[in-house]
Amino acid sequence: MLVKSANDIAMAVGENIGGSQAAFADRMNAEAARLGMVGTHFVNPNGLYSPEQYTTARDLAVLVTALRNDFPQYAPWFSIEGLAVGKKALPNYNLLIGRYPGADGMKTGFV
Repeated sequence: MLVKSANDIAMAVGENIGGSQAAFADRMNAEAARLGMVGTHFVNPNGLYSPEQYTTARDLAVLVTALRNDFPQYAPWFSIEGLAVGKKALPNYNLLIGRYPGADGMKTGFV
């Protein structure tokens, strides 16, 4: 999900961990509140558009900062330019990675 959107996988992970998409979104909202993300409300695990789902650039910066601080061991995964799976190449949709000096991670997407 850090390289290719894989919305189907995000939904499966959410249902597996939360028991349902709604329950997982509730957990996401609880964590957002704990982090102080006051301009964010999640309704699904994949972040695709829903009228009830929103966030701010500030809140996403709070989330990214927490991820980087709490899980530094995963930092190399945040800047992968792509993956090769068998004969298939999966490029990172964040076109800044590997092309813009200083861009070192996280993926573009919806919320």
